[in-house]
Amino acid sequence: MDLRIRKLSGHIVVCGYGRVGEVVCETLEEAGADFVLVERDHQRYAAAVEKGYLAVEGDATLSKTLEDAGIKRARGLVCALDSDANNLLASLTARFLNRDLVIVARCVSPESVEKMRFAGADKIISPYTLSGKRMANFLLKPVVCDYLDLVAHGGETGYRMEELVVEEGSVLAVKSIGEMEIKARTGALIVAVRKAADGSFETNPDRNTRLEAGDLLIALGKERDLTLLEELASGS
Repeated sequence: MDLRIRKLSGHIVVCGYGRVGEVVCETLEEAGADFVLVERDHQRYAAAVEKGYLAVEGDATLSKTLEDAGIKRARGLVCALDSDANNLLASLTARFLNRDLVIVARCVSPESVEKMRFAGADKIISPYTLSGKRMANFLLKPVVCDYLDLVAHGGETGYRMEELVVEEGSVLAVKSIGEMEIKARTGALIVAVRKAADGSFETNPDRNTRLEAGDLLIALGKERDLTLLEELASGS
């Protein structure tokens, strides 16, 4: 287990294997993403290992435990521990060890949100707020919710949404969507572009939208369509 973890780079560290952490791990596994779980409860740790997950048994708020999980080589961290205080401390410790890490933290109390940001969390998720909004939207806009679920998770339609970065040297860089005829060449539809320059979103981009290295594309398509688009966006 330790040897396999030490070989990982660019993986995700998941702190906590409770109800939220379990769903996070299942989702990452379905997506084929590399991740390491950190859990201090022995029974939960054993359950995760039994499923085949890479895991470290220990306290996620301690530097040594996070280092054992490869935090310095990781690209992301999910804090799904049992309290806001523990999630805050784990975020702070992880940010100290890896300044380039993308941190997503679970937060229950509204009073903890700003503290989480100060501790280094990039995205703060409140399960209660999200579930409440989702339940209301299912009543108000049921078809929209069903459709978004399908494309987000690659459901029975075969279509899914993906995000791709326009890399340095890509044929897409400094070209417009129309010039590259992206839809005709790949079959994928660019539904939004997040500009590298200022982080702003261009929703429903048209043929005249120019792409630059570092821009992030949000695209809709089938597996083959998205693979072709990824090849265009690649700088290789």
